[in-house]
Amino acid sequence: MPAGGLLRLTCAVLLTGEIAATADCGGIRVDPPVRPPATTAPAEPARPPDPAARCFGPTAVNVPMTTADGVRLAGVRLGSGPRGLVLIHQEDGDMCQWHRYAPRWVAQGYHVLVFDLRCFGFSECGAVDDYVADTTIAVATLRAAGAAEVVVVGAGVGAGVALVAGAHLGDQVSGVVALSVPSLTEPAAPAGRDPRTPLAARTAFRVPLLLVYTERDRNAMSARSATRFVNESPSPDKRLAAFSGTAHGVNMLHTGGEIPVLVEGFLRAHTA
Repeated sequence: MPAGGLLRLTCAVLLTGEIAATADCGGIRVDPPVRPPATTAPAEPARPPDPAARCFGPTAVNVPMTTADGVRLAGVRLGSGPRGLVLIHQEDGDMCQWHRYAPRWVAQGYHVLVFDLRCFGFSECGAVDDYVADTTIAVATLRAAGAAEVVVVGAGVGAGVALVAGAHLGDQVSGVVALSVPSLTEPAAPAGRDPRTPLAARTAFRVPLLLVYTERDRNAMSARSATRFVNESPSPDKRLAAFSGTAHGVNMLHTGGEIPVLVEGFLRAHTA
């Protein structure tokens, strides 16, 4: 994971509880860390621009946040009400990756918070990579603004972060949607803040889960790894969905078809 930062539908798999791996699954793949250029992540970030100028339009409100370890994060809040969503971007961008779906979900009645992970976009870097701390303050901020039920939706790196944060946050969140988790072994928290990785978090993960990937996405973990996480999680409500194709993270939603329908059904079920 960066410093401060890293399925044709006939093959779809949607399972609850018991899950069987495909016969041709490979082993757990560990992708090497990818780090953004230092020039894109200043220690003292510029002041975040007005949300309308950045990517979300005039109804968005800047929500600066400070994590437990003192890192200042850039965030934006859209909509209002008790049905909350915290959106975590993937490795090749920032909060603006959600510019299509944040407004769509607000129009469906959700209260949405999007933010830049530390060392991405307009957020500070901090001394350590603690994306669980970033997610924790985002969830707390949205709940303080009136969201009684909060689902965390992560893509790419953000999906792995969402899995680890879900294990830490427990009943503070109503569910997790993980789109294209890169690896079970990628840390989302610093040493001493356990669990640090999705692999370590799987047996402590008890919140409702929807894990989605495409079968030929070379940047997502293998079917065997995804199946292992879901099988070994004690969550009573867990679903694994695999689709053909190569789309990664947020791009799976942009393809239309069954994937956004599946995700939005999960959101409705867990923010009622």
